[in-house]
Order: sequence, then structure tokens, then C-alpha cells
Amino acid sequence: MQTLIINPNVFLSSLQLAIEECIDSESYVDLTLRLPKGISDDDAYQFLQDHVLKHIDSTEGRLIIREGEVAYFSEGMVKEIQSSILPSLLQSHAKDEAMKFLSNFKISKKMSKSLDVLTISDSNMIPLTSFVDAVLRRYPELGDQIVLDDNLVWEQEDGDKNFSDGIFTIFCRSFMSKELMDEYCRWIQREISKLLATKNGVCLHNDNGTGETPEQTFEETFKEACCFLQLLVKLPQYAVMNSEIGELYSQALCSDFLSGYATHFARRVTEYCLIKNGIEDSPFSYIINDNVVHGPLICYDRVDTTVRSFQPTFFACCADDEMDPMQLLKEMLPGNAAIAISEMWKLTNRHHYYKGTDEESFALSDIDAFMAHVEESCL
Repeated sequence: MQTLIINPNVFLSSLQLAIEECIDSESYVDLTLRLPKGISDDDAYQFLQDHVLKHIDSTEGRLIIREGEVAYFSEGMVKEIQSSILPSLLQSHAKDEAMKFLSNFKISKKMSKSLDVLTISDSNMIPLTSFVDAVLRRYPELGDQIVLDDNLVWEQEDGDKNFSDGIFTIFCRSFMSKELMDEYCRWIQREISKLLATKNGVCLHNDNGTGETPEQTFEETFKEACCFLQLLVKLPQYAVMNSEIGELYSQALCSDFLSGYATHFARRVTEYCLIKNGIEDSPFSYIINDNVVHGPLICYDRVDTTVRSFQPTFFACCADDEMDPMQLLKEMLPGNAAIAISEMWKLTNRHHYYKGTDEESFALSDIDAFMAHVEESCL
């Protein structure tokens, strides 16, 4: 290590202020240009630790240094990722992993008691690229810090440096731990239990070991879904009522709500209604981004409150997406349930439940009609 001759007071004030502002805003700060040009990574790390970070009360903040680049990620940002981004990402990928796991074993009720055969490794861990992408969606200002690469891996060989492995990638990689892998294993076990519950009627289990029926699981997540629905609807309602906001912008917000989360909400209710009435092999599918989706179920999913944009979901029949699914609903569900679900999809716009090409404009009255129906039949 080269000997660093520097007066810490020259840099201390600006560095400490920058990091404190970063902590207050629960974000990150690039410190590269605040340090002497040509300073080695080891010297930069030692200087910041000895003269700045030890005087700051932020035990979980992360200092990342790589080849002359220096950045500090605040404790608040780390905790936000751990509490809001990772859980929903783990759950999403756990669904696919649970289905793969069950496809390799004979499904039985006893199987729910023998999930100790499940292990987590690099081969079935959530892809690092998926995690990086999820963090970027939450912190889009970091987009310039990384070039996404499908070949990103959690563990690297010594000396193996990828072009994309900059400061931000290394920061994301720092979240890998035994605790994270254990948590992911529990998510997969929970998803396996849900699949077994749907097929065999067994109980679901929480992480604390207490029994939970599918109905209880749905009721818990459905409350969150309803609260999130009521939260998201406030923006288009406000825009329409505010005379200073243009009509085109207001209509766009109304369209985003009814086409996006409203259709996502309708899918959640539709799935559970079918299961509640004993229909395990659903004859319906959902079209998202021109891709036909037929499972896994989302009706038991926890709500990811960090998401602000939802892709339109189109309700269709598996056998023929030109067939009107509402007619099939009436044949499969009791009268009141079929009517309530059909009306919910209709109020999101006919385009979303019966494949077509005509775009329609939306107004506040459309949102009010949808919310009134949901409040009467669901909430």
C-alpha cells in the first residue's frame, strides 16, 4: 500500500456533509470526485473509515470502492431494499421454484412435512440480474451506473471482473448472505405448501409455524390489495377534480388506473372465486404484454406497495381468446358471483375482458363506477 500524505481537514467537511445528506435522504452518494485524484482503493477506504464514517451513526450503510470509483449507500436505502424490494422479489421467484420442485417429486400430503430436501444454491437462487433490475425500478437515478448483463452471477471467481460489475452491481451483490438464502428457502416452502393446499386441501403454514387455511391467506393479502386500490385511485381522482391539470393528462391517469391495477385486482378476485367454488383447473387465461399467462396464482400474493405502474391484464378463455369469457363464467360460477366478477371486468373496459383493438377514453365517472361496484361486492 502506498503511503498517503494528506491533510484530512481539507476533505473532511465536504465528505461528511455529503454522507450526512445521503443518510437524511435515504439514498446514495458518489464520492469519487471528492477524493484526491489517483488515490488507491485501499487508501480511500482507510481514509473514509478513519476520518468520516467512524463519526457517523449509520451502522448499516455500505461503502463500496472499485478501481477508483467510490460510493456510499445509506442505511435507510439498505433497509428499504431489505424490507420492500427483496420480499416481493423472493416471493415472485419462489413460485416458479416451487413448481419446479414439485414437478420432480410425487405430490402427496406427507410431502408438506418433508421439505428439508430443499436446498438453495446458485443454481436456484433468484438471478442477480432480476434483483439489480428491481432495485433500478425503485431507484431509477442509478440507471447510469450500470449496464445490465444477463450473465451476472452472485458468486465470482477470484480475479473474475465483468464489464457490468461496477459500483452498483457490487452493492447489490453485497446483499447475498446465508440469512437471505434461508429466507428464500422459507418462501419456496410456503409456495409449495400453497400448491399442496390447493390440490389436497391441507393447511398452509406461516414462517412461525402456525396453521393458516387458504381462506385466511387470501383474506390477509386481500385487505392489502383493497387498501392499495383505494390509495392508487386517489391520484386520478385528484387530477380530474383539479382544474389546473389538463384533460389529456387526467384521462391518461384514469386509463392507467383502470387498465393497470384495476385489471390486476380483478384477476386476483377472479382466481380466488374459481378456487372457492372448487375449480382447480381454470379454463381462463390472462394476456399481459401479448403473452398468455395461465398460472401461477396471484390471489395469495402479498402486495408490493413499491410498484406504481401495472401492465394491462386481459381476461380470456384458454381454448380460444376470441371467445367471450363472461359466458363461460356464468356456466361455472353461482349466479351472484359470476355477475359480480363479470361486471368488475366490464367496468375496467370491455377491451380488457374480450380481445379487441379499439381504445377507449376514460373519465372520472368510469373510475367511480368501478370503485362503487368493488365496494359493494368485495370490500
